[in-house]
Amino acid sequence: MEHVLPTTILQSQPRLGTWIAANLKIALPTKESHPNFPPWTLGYTEEAVYDLFWPANWHFCRPPGKPSACGRFGPLSERLWRHEFAVPEWKYRDDEGSSEAITLFWESLTPMITRSVHVSRGETLTVTFPRDCIQVLRCRPFRFNHKVVNKLFSGRIALIGDAAHVFPPFGGQAVACGVADAEGLAWRLAILTELEKSNRITIKLRSIALQSWAEERRLGVDISARLTLQNGEWCNKEPSWFDPLQILLLKLLLSLSRARLALPPVKAAARGYSDCPQGAFLADYGGGGRLGQIYVQTRLPQSKDHH
Repeated sequence: MEHVLPTTILQSQPRLGTWIAANLKIALPTKESHPNFPPWTLGYTEEAVYDLFWPANWHFCRPPGKPSACGRFGPLSERLWRHEFAVPEWKYRDDEGSSEAITLFWESLTPMITRSVHVSRGETLTVTFPRDCIQVLRCRPFRFNHKVVNKLFSGRIALIGDAAHVFPPFGGQAVACGVADAEGLAWRLAILTELEKSNRITIKLRSIALQSWAEERRLGVDISARLTLQNGEWCNKEPSWFDPLQILLLKLLLSLSRARLALPPVKAAARGYSDCPQGAFLADYGGGGRLGQIYVQTRLPQSKDHH
């Protein structure tokens, strides 16, 4: 009898600090609801105002002040937004201090939705997007963790993506690892399905095939975790005079990468799965490599927007 995967045992990496996350729903101000809103005098439409104060591109940055991440999510027509920012000074329990979280949220968001608008003859007004057009759906503190289930498959059940591993956002590895999970599992399932159709499949053979996938993916997840932790430490630490020197050293390392010099996590990623002893490849013949991560943009039909 086959058993379902245990999901209660998790392996966790060190926490990367406390952040506050808020989910927002944005309403458009109109000339009727906000007649004295300065952008109307400059010919802005309602949609143009939204694009001005809530840019379409995802932002993850270290502005002057606290690290923050913000951007649109969900259907564009819903105008949903997520805003996250670091709060290293947070001293409340996760189930307390909601009013404090809201206060800190507005302190963080307000400068980001404030613009300098040139009116006429060099006159500039400081304009903030109307607060009554921002509905806070949820606002709570949370802590980043990297978690991986202790077993990726059991019998005919397998976990991939966020169901198998949870990443902080500092390395952009969550979706990347989910795609790699699916790619490595897909061709194995195709082979196992054909063997099953011809009655040549056995429980042992299926377990061997899936175990090689699990070991490859666990290696890939561990590499991604180290990259994420490295980026997270950069994003969350307090600014100091040493930062410019660190950036200079990092640029120097990157410039020397042509001479096969790189940071350890980068070098490990470049080796692909070649360090996996039971991977499904011929290591003696150079097998075990994997494609580098790439960034893809698509253009929807009859649309100027990239997604």
